Amino acid sequence: MAIYGSGANLTNLPASIPSGAGVVGSYALLKRDNTNGGTLAQNNNVSGGDYRYTGASGTNNGGSPSGTWKIMGYLISGSAENNVTVGLRVS
Repeated sequence: MAIYGSGANLTNLPASIPSGAGVVGSYALLKRDNTNGGTLAQNNNVSGGDYRYTGASGTNNGGSPSGTWKIMGYLISGSAENNVTVGLRVS
């Protein structure tokens, strides 16, 4: 499917696009600090202080993001890779 035109008739778009990592509306790959934290399903809001920016393997720990994040994946207890998910910053 191809989309043509200027987009001038598009509606219901966000007022602005997130401009950087960690800002409200941005997505990040996050790893839960507590790998024995039990199951956590998508759409749960969590504190960024309980997570770290990470790589896909879950072995690279970055800093802890600020704010509240909505978990977009499914986390289970166990190894690092079971505790990596995409998060959406909501506040």
